[in-house]
Amino acid sequence: MKSKSFQLGKSPRLLFRSCSSDVRIHGWEQELVELSFRNKAKALNVQELEGALEISTTVPLTARVPPGTTVVLESCAGDLHATSFDALHVSKHRGDLSVDNVNRIEVTTGHGDVQVQEAQSLHVTTLCGDLRLRAVTDKVSVAGVHGDISLKQATGQLDLHNITGDLSIRDPEGHVDVHDIDGDLKLGGNLQGGQYDLETTGNVTVYLEPTSNASLDLEAPLGRIVCDLELGGVQESAHRLQGDLGKGTAQVKVVAHNGDIKVRQTRGNDLRHAIEKERTRAEARARREAKRAQRMAEKARRRSERLAQKAQERATRLDRWHIEWSASRAGVTPKKLASERLAVLKMLSEGKIGAEQAEALLRALEG
Repeated sequence: MKSKSFQLGKSPRLLFRSCSSDVRIHGWEQELVELSFRNKAKALNVQELEGALEISTTVPLTARVPPGTTVVLESCAGDLHATSFDALHVSKHRGDLSVDNVNRIEVTTGHGDVQVQEAQSLHVTTLCGDLRLRAVTDKVSVAGVHGDISLKQATGQLDLHNITGDLSIRDPEGHVDVHDIDGDLKLGGNLQGGQYDLETTGNVTVYLEPTSNASLDLEAPLGRIVCDLELGGVQESAHRLQGDLGKGTAQVKVVAHNGDIKVRQTRGNDLRHAIEKERTRAEARARREAKRAQRMAEKARRRSERLAQKAQERATRLDRWHIEWSASRAGVTPKKLASERLAVLKMLSEGKIGAEQAEALLRALEG
């Protein structure tokens, strides 16, 4: 590995442009940018500007940066792992993103899965891949995603729309606005305040802890509404249900245009346990498939060994016949030679020998 260091101050700017390899960016306490990379000629191009670096690389690169750094990736391909700095802006990117403890994150036109935890704000526009968020504290804005989305412990303003895929929101707090969703939706947690406006074409399941205080307004124009909780002030019709759980301080409005709505009671970690159970099932399926593949490979190996053994036995017999017939061919009369040819052809027709063996025996007869 080779490294280069740059003195750019407390808040440098790194611009990665047209990179074609994996990049790791980690914050540290030094006021220094350090780049570590494989020592290959022309694999890394770095231009130093005033307080900034413009970087292009075709080999894996690790950068250590001050906490106040702003990182920009434009038209890059490769996985990115980023931790502990101020801001990240990604555009026209192909590859997975894993971001931890970066304050402000913006992703525009991405192809790959995105995982974010411990951030202040996140803005995503046009993403082909799954999105996983945890502990975003201020604002989340997501639009134009083709993939599943999971949000855990997000607070503040959450705005999600134009999503093709399933959406799961757990333990939110604040104002959640979800609309133009083509997929199923799950909302779970101990709701005490905030406003939740959820609209989708799929099914909706709401998991609420018994201590939640929520006012529910549920509408399924073409589906059913099933509620397992005891609500107060209930107003109910064929496709709509209104009622309060506890003090009703959290405002929850749900519209499932083409699906059903179910409201379930969850105790503490029930939702987490359900997700863990599904993960365990998936791992068990993977282990079964691995064992099945191993059995098939072992079966194929044994079959190959049997075929090789049979081939060796046939070759041994052929060599023996060739030696015996070659030794006696000097005294063979034309009449006897013709008789032996017929004998070989008869064994071939009766399946006692194969075509290759018959050809070899006939060549031996001819000398």
